[in-house]
Amino acid sequence: MGYRWTKLPKVTKVEVKTRKELLRQGILSEELACFDELSITVHTSDGKVITSDVCMAVIEAKKKGKYQWCDKVVCVTKEARDTLGSDI
Repeated sequence: MGYRWTKLPKVTKVEVKTRKELLRQGILSEELACFDELSITVHTSDGKVITSDVCMAVIEAKKKGKYQWCDKVVCVTKEARDTLGSDI
Protein backbone atom coordinates (compact mmCIF):
# COMPACT_ATOMS: atom_id res chain seq x y z
CA MET A 1 0.00 0.00 0.00
CA GLY A 2 1.51 3.28 -1.11
CA TYR A 3 4.81 1.74 -2.24
CA ARG A 4 3.85 0.33 -5.65
CA TRP A 5 6.50 2.52 -7.27
CA THR A 6 9.24 0.43 -5.60
CA LYS A 7 8.23 -2.70 -7.53
CA LEU A 8 9.26 -4.90 -4.60
CA PRO A 9 8.49 -8.62 -4.98
CA LYS A 10 5.52 -9.97 -3.06
CA VAL A 11 5.41 -13.07 -0.90
CA THR A 12 3.23 -15.56 -2.75
CA LYS A 13 3.54 -18.66 -0.56
CA VAL A 14 4.88 -19.57 2.90
CA GLU A 15 5.52 -23.16 3.99
CA VAL A 16 6.53 -24.42 7.42
CA LYS A 17 8.35 -27.74 7.32
CA THR A 18 8.63 -29.87 10.43
CA ARG A 19 10.75 -32.92 11.05
CA LYS A 20 10.32 -35.51 13.80
CA GLU A 21 7.73 -34.56 16.43
CA LEU A 22 9.12 -34.99 19.94
CA LEU A 23 6.21 -33.81 22.11
CA ARG A 24 2.73 -32.29 21.81
CA GLN A 25 0.76 -30.69 24.63
CA GLY A 26 -2.54 -28.83 24.76
CA ILE A 27 -2.32 -25.44 26.47
CA LEU A 28 -5.61 -23.64 27.03
CA SER A 29 -7.29 -23.61 23.60
CA GLU A 30 -4.15 -24.16 21.49
CA GLU A 31 -1.41 -26.77 21.13
CA LEU A 32 2.34 -26.59 21.68
CA ALA A 33 4.43 -29.05 19.68
CA CYS A 34 8.18 -29.65 19.89
CA PHE A 35 10.07 -30.82 16.79
CA ASP A 36 13.71 -31.72 16.26
CA GLU A 37 13.86 -29.29 13.28
CA LEU A 38 11.72 -26.47 11.86
CA SER A 39 12.20 -24.41 8.72
CA ILE A 40 10.24 -21.79 6.83
CA THR A 41 10.28 -21.55 3.03
CA VAL A 42 9.08 -18.35 1.35
CA HIS A 43 8.24 -18.09 -2.37
CA THR A 44 8.23 -14.61 -3.93
CA SER A 45 6.62 -13.17 -7.05
CA ASP A 46 10.03 -12.76 -8.72
CA GLY A 47 10.59 -16.54 -8.58
CA LYS A 48 12.96 -16.66 -5.61
CA VAL A 49 12.64 -19.33 -2.94
CA ILE A 50 14.20 -18.58 0.46
CA THR A 51 14.49 -21.21 3.21
CA SER A 52 15.59 -20.58 6.77
CA ASP A 53 15.82 -22.75 9.89
CA VAL A 54 13.79 -21.28 12.76
CA CYS A 55 13.19 -22.18 16.41
CA MET A 56 9.47 -21.23 16.45
CA ALA A 57 6.57 -21.04 14.01
CA VAL A 58 2.77 -20.97 14.24
CA ILE A 59 0.77 -23.15 11.84
CA GLU A 60 -2.88 -23.97 11.24
CA ALA A 61 -4.00 -27.11 13.07
CA LYS A 62 -4.97 -30.03 10.83
CA LYS A 63 -8.65 -30.89 11.01
CA LYS A 64 -9.33 -33.89 13.25
CA GLY A 65 -12.96 -34.64 12.58
CA LYS A 66 -16.12 -32.60 13.08
CA TYR A 67 -15.07 -30.94 16.36
CA GLN A 68 -11.67 -29.74 17.45
CA TRP A 69 -10.43 -27.58 20.30
CA CYS A 70 -7.64 -25.62 18.63
CA ASP A 71 -7.07 -23.69 15.41
CA LYS A 72 -3.33 -23.08 15.71
CA VAL A 73 -0.26 -25.07 16.72
CA VAL A 74 2.76 -23.28 18.17
CA CYS A 75 5.76 -25.26 16.91
CA VAL A 76 9.11 -24.97 18.68
CA THR A 77 12.47 -26.73 18.73
CA LYS A 78 14.53 -27.58 21.82
CA GLU A 79 16.76 -24.63 20.96
CA ALA A 80 13.80 -22.26 21.44
CA ARG A 81 14.33 -22.59 25.20
CA ASP A 82 17.70 -20.84 24.90
CA THR A 83 16.74 -18.40 22.12
CA LEU A 84 13.34 -17.14 23.26
CA GLY A 85 12.91 -15.30 26.54
CA SER A 86 9.95 -15.01 28.86
CA ASP A 87 10.58 -11.35 29.71
CA ILE A 88 7.44 -9.25 29.85
